[in-house]
Amino acid sequence: MKKIAKSHAVYFLIVALLFLNSCASIASHSGFLENYTPLQSGVDFKEEFFDPAANFSKYTKVKVTPTNIKFFDPEKKAELELADIDRLALLFSSDIECVFAEKFLVIHAAAKADERTLVISPAITSATKANILLNWAVLLIPIPFLSLVINSSGSASFEAKMTDGATGKLLATTVERRRGNFDLKSIFIGSYVDPFTHAEEILNTWAKHLLEFVETRQTQSASIR
Repeated sequence: MKKIAKSHAVYFLIVALLFLNSCASIASHSGFLENYTPLQSGVDFKEEFFDPAANFSKYTKVKVTPTNIKFFDPEKKAELELADIDRLALLFSSDIECVFAEKFLVIHAAAKADERTLVISPAITSATKANILLNWAVLLIPIPFLSLVINSSGSASFEAKMTDGATGKLLATTVERRRGNFDLKSIFIGSYVDPFTHAEEILNTWAKHLLEFVETRQTQSASIR
């Protein structure tokens, strides 16, 4: 009888953990981009759009505007400290600048952009912390591979637009949502030590994907000119 009761207790605990894990949804379109109609399923991002007539190969400089947090999901915002959201925004802008500095001249956000400048305007629209206590509880339950099924990872959502520095013409837009990250730092530190590691590593990954997105567009522009 005790064995049956114990089995039922474990069962209900698993169901409860699955429910808690499923509650952490990721935000949809925030309104930052205004028009989402042109977006299609992409290679670098879940949704992306670029103007096929735009000459990306002419850009030698990049300007990154401060990461916008005005469209942050209100429900997710209520679960975080404003200081943490501000820190993620500063980190994202810095990540983008550092990544693009390897290939472009990155000018200050307050500097005047010209026809050789690609302006990148990012926005973080949602972020959640990993549930450290939940992840430890799952890890310590003696059920094989349970931690692979239940993992309360941190998440983030972002949107970005790219415009011409001289005219302000819209060149591209991207939207991405992700839970967790598959690098070792996220798997170990993010799941069991620092609840913001997942979101931070996700943003860093997206900065790299933005560069790949732009480089692909440059290659395509050069090939048709």
